[in-house]
Amino acid sequence: MNSVTRLMVSRLMIVGLFICFSAINFAHASIQQPNFCGSQVAEPQPELTEFCQALQSLMPRLGSVSEVFSTANAEYVVFNHNGHELWVYSRQQQAVRLLEVAANQGSAVDFSPQWSADGRWLLFTSFKQQNERPRLFSLDKKRHYSLPFKVSDYSTLAWSGSSLSIAVRDFSGKDSVLASFKALGIELTVDNHYQTLAKR
Repeated sequence: MNSVTRLMVSRLMIVGLFICFSAINFAHASIQQPNFCGSQVAEPQPELTEFCQALQSLMPRLGSVSEVFSTANAEYVVFNHNGHELWVYSRQQQAVRLLEVAANQGSAVDFSPQWSADGRWLLFTSFKQQNERPRLFSLDKKRHYSLPFKVSDYSTLAWSGSSLSIAVRDFSGKDSVLASFKALGIELTVDNHYQTLAKR
């Protein structure tokens, strides 16, 4: 084998190795968990950039960030960390608070967090116990409140407009259970309008 042939073979081997290495990297990237602060945003917003920079400073071991939702005034941001931790970031205080850690950390969970219109209450699905339950967290009281039913008792929960009322869709329990809940003006109601439309 002459020197020209050896050179051509060497180049072909290098190209082949590069193609294989690129394919492996692409496959590895496609199976990673979505990371809000690690993703490339086409038009980055200043408040979101500030949020990610703050997290990197406050949480040196920052992992995957998902389910990112801010209050209407962007003062507080709730986020899911590593698929099993629910945190709240305070922009004014430049601090983070751990709200809950899922009991089973074997797989990622969706806390489905929702802020109330006034930004003082957070509604989310709790995975702290065996049976998932909806819970509320009060920013003012720094306290959790468990709703009186399980996740399996309804299809969806949602804040009703600008009020402190939570609409429960397809509720399988008794209305008296909802009426028994008392927590600083929060009202639980059955979404009858939705149920009527669904039956048609």
